[in-house]
Amino acid sequence: MENTKVRIKKISDKIYEILDSPFYIDGKGGQLGDRGTISDANVVEVKENLIILDKELEDGEYTYFIDEKRREDIRQQHTAQHIFSAEAYNNFGLNTVGFRMAEEYTTVDLDQKDISKEVIDKLEELVNNDIKLDIVVEEEIYTNEEAHKIENLRKAIKDKIKGDIRFIKIGDIDICACAGFHVSKTSEIEIFKLIYHENIKGNYTRFYFLAGERAKADYNKKHDIIKKLTNIFSCK
Repeated sequence: MENTKVRIKKISDKIYEILDSPFYIDGKGGQLGDRGTISDANVVEVKENLIILDKELEDGEYTYFIDEKRREDIRQQHTAQHIFSAEAYNNFGLNTVGFRMAEEYTTVDLDQKDISKEVIDKLEELVNNDIKLDIVVEEEIYTNEEAHKIENLRKAIKDKIKGDIRFIKIGDIDICACAGFHVSKTSEIEIFKLIYHENIKGNYTRFYFLAGERAKADYNKKHDIIKKLTNIFSCK
């Protein structure tokens, strides 16, 4: 991202007020926040109109930089979540009741427990097929009134949301109100892999997944582990 300026004002130790912040907030909509630098200080955490740095700076205007590689990773994980949740809803009537993106994996909670292996395998297959189809991911802005007239939304619009609403549309698969980062075409996700699932809270299933570079890194790591194990145990 091209460097530009931001103005900061110290609030307390390494915490600064930052108005009109270009940095995406940690945890907003379940998504990871931005990282980068302001001057020679690293961004550690981003809050509403606040930013936490790893060193002290004087009040003033500084050049900032946003980590675009991290943003691309977020785009891959977040768009994969939209597709997974949409295919679960469209094909099996399963609703997403929770979503959290962590640094190493993303979780999605569906409103049913003891989901069969056949359904789980089919969900993974459907998501990867959608990725291969190279579907355009569109951003559409609707007035609040228009948004509430859209039928069959997978995720209802919260009453607390006022003003115009941004929707992310993925072909005929999904349309969902969302303020986060997304790829421009599904092929940019590259690959989707479910790595674990468990029953939680009595009636829900939590899925853990990796997409894009995270999934490839996981494959390489596990491949290296297998190679080391075969040497240790002298087996093919």
